[in-house]
Amino acid sequence: MRISVVVPVYNAEKYLEACVHSILRQTFSDFEVILIDDGSVDASGKLCDKLSGMDCRIRVVHQQNAGVTCARAKGVTLAHGEWICFVDSDDTLPIDSLERLSQGICDKTDIIVGFWDERKILSIRWLELKKYREMCITGKGIYPGPCARLIRRRLFNEHTFSIPRTIVKGEDMLMNIRLSFATLQDVRIVPFKVYNYLSHPESCVHNFTPTCDYESLFYKEKLCAIPQSEQILYKKYCIKNGLKALHRIIRYSSSIEAWDNSLFVAQLKKDIIDSHYRLSLGDYFLIMSTNRFLKIILWKLF
Repeated sequence: MRISVVVPVYNAEKYLEACVHSILRQTFSDFEVILIDDGSVDASGKLCDKLSGMDCRIRVVHQQNAGVTCARAKGVTLAHGEWICFVDSDDTLPIDSLERLSQGICDKTDIIVGFWDERKILSIRWLELKKYREMCITGKGIYPGPCARLIRRRLFNEHTFSIPRTIVKGEDMLMNIRLSFATLQDVRIVPFKVYNYLSHPESCVHNFTPTCDYESLFYKEKLCAIPQSEQILYKKYCIKNGLKALHRIIRYSSSIEAWDNSLFVAQLKKDIIDSHYRLSLGDYFLIMSTNRFLKIILWKLF
């Protein structure tokens, strides 16, 4: 078995059939599909069983609800393939996705990356590992989660999935960062669209309101995903994303107290000073200044 396609499923009855059929219609044939029903309370579990009865390449596991990260971990544990491909149950694959990705398989890489947005396709064939890690941390240049790629199964271990369940947005980014530090080989780029990301109004992305407590936890977990010996190279990207998160929080805040005295801002301040991070003038006065009047003015401007 060359590729194991792992699909975590939770309350996805409206989208699951389209997702699975898009996988089964692939022009590439050497794959299996593992559906992990993560304690769905709708008809998703029964639909998984129905689909598995229609095609012998599909295996189904039902488990108590444990979150998408645990569902992915279960799928990897059961996988027979040398390579893992993740597909979310409300998304689909173009018909030639696995064929395109499989063309990048070789002994010189452990990660093969395609694209979900045709406007962001890179024309290169290889990506230096350091640059790939930077992209995983910033979420720029490539899809920030584990989809739209093949990952060699041997990269996965317990650390890959040891992400708190309280991380409900960005958990796939954390997993991807950890996987990027599990290899020493450069990344193969497949310059084609290999994934159909479908946005739905009920998805987490559309129903998430940022808070300082959440961003504080996410910031810590992102740093923990980077080995201590490598943090000197990559912490600046965590700080940059942390500042962007703070700006999002400020837009939602009804008072300056909601963020100015938070643990999240205290963490950012410390890391900014320790890392000698260069702030824009606006961010410097907004975060580092003790002048409350100036902060209020900047807060209103932001």
